[in-house]
Amino acid sequence: MISFFHMEGYGQVELAKDGKARCKVVGDESLLQTLQELFSKGVPSLQEFRHKGIPGKRKTYRKISGEDDLVTILQYVQKQYPHFSISIDQEEEKQEIQKRYTLLKWNGEYGADAIFIVRDNWGLLNNA
Repeated sequence: MISFFHMEGYGQVELAKDGKARCKVVGDESLLQTLQELFSKGVPSLQEFRHKGIPGKRKTYRKISGEDDLVTILQYVQKQYPHFSISIDQEEEKQEIQKRYTLLKWNGEYGADAIFIVRDNWGLLNNA
């Protein structure tokens, strides 16, 4: 989940399992509508094209694939719509659990003689 602040309040945006972004904005309905529209389009980018021999650029959109894309869209809103005065909260807590369990203590034996203490990393994350 990415948090951000704006002139009249705050907001949050998260990536759902279906690949769509869910945003919540407190304090500014027009910002909420703008964000919903942009998040439904995807990540904006400029693409070079040629029309009748004249070089140019057009805006294209690609599908959102991760939380970095959510930040990219918020940064796009910062630049394109300065009247919203958005500031993105960069203090993201990224707790990556590499393994489900951590072996804390083991007596070195195998089978029925084995005695060990294990920490459930998944439980730590859910209780935080």
